[in-house]
Amino acid sequence: MEPHNDRNEEHSKVDRNDSVMAVVGSSIQGIHGAIEAMYSQFEKTTQRTLEMTTGMPHLIERMLRANVEIGSLLAKHYTLSTFKPAGNGNICMSLMIYNTTNLPVTTMTGVLKFENKEFDIVYQRAHYQHDDGETLPNVFESPCNLAPQTCYKQDIEIRINEIEQCNGTITLSIQHPLSSQAAIAIQHTFGLYLIDQLRKEILDNNSSSTSWKTDLELVDTLCYPVAFFRDIFEIQAIKGINSGMCVALSSPKYKIVCEITSVSDDVDFVEVAFSSDHPAFAKQLINELSILGCE
Repeated sequence: MEPHNDRNEEHSKVDRNDSVMAVVGSSIQGIHGAIEAMYSQFEKTTQRTLEMTTGMPHLIERMLRANVEIGSLLAKHYTLSTFKPAGNGNICMSLMIYNTTNLPVTTMTGVLKFENKEFDIVYQRAHYQHDDGETLPNVFESPCNLAPQTCYKQDIEIRINEIEQCNGTITLSIQHPLSSQAAIAIQHTFGLYLIDQLRKEILDNNSSSTSWKTDLELVDTLCYPVAFFRDIFEIQAIKGINSGMCVALSSPKYKIVCEITSVSDDVDFVEVAFSSDHPAFAKQLINELSILGCE
């Protein structure tokens, strides 16, 4: 029979071995858990990095689309590109492109098109809005760069044979800041209206009004808000609105006189009589003003 002391020593060895194995197993489990945690953290970090890498170009593209404005800048409000009759039957268009971002816009090119119309377009000198000294490239003919918080301005002459309403589109293409192979397209649509193509002149005295209205036919009388009347006929705020006031609209072919026949007691509305040497064209203009007044 095995002595009692030997049996106790054997059991002690077994217990120590079990303890060592338990410690080793626990350590291995701890290491395994730590490795799993590190891998999980690494996987999350990699995923976030991938999302940032793939998402950043889209974020910058959205920012540029939202903050590169095409149009004209008046005070702090953006309006459509402005149009003025050139006096020879053509139209002068003032185009502004404003970069409100803190990123430079590079390799910017543009395309100007009119729907179903073929106009001769003459591009005038381009420059920064507040700096007439530096000539910039014509964005419609060669690439141009636009620094942050600056405005590109260009006057364009549109040569037309017949006054008519049409729609136009300006499409800008700019280099993506994070990809030399990608471009961002920004589009701006606008209407070239009949009222834009007519020269406007306020007739201050009765003799001028009488002379202008000679041989004109009364076409219609309509009511307009004073604010709309001032805006559409480009009457400055300093100029009073009163009964008998006349605005002459003209082109080499057409002549229209718009006379205020009455003003509402609260001075919010005016009644306007339209007379013209081309009644059919005047009716087109009146319909256009009705549409613009509802926008």
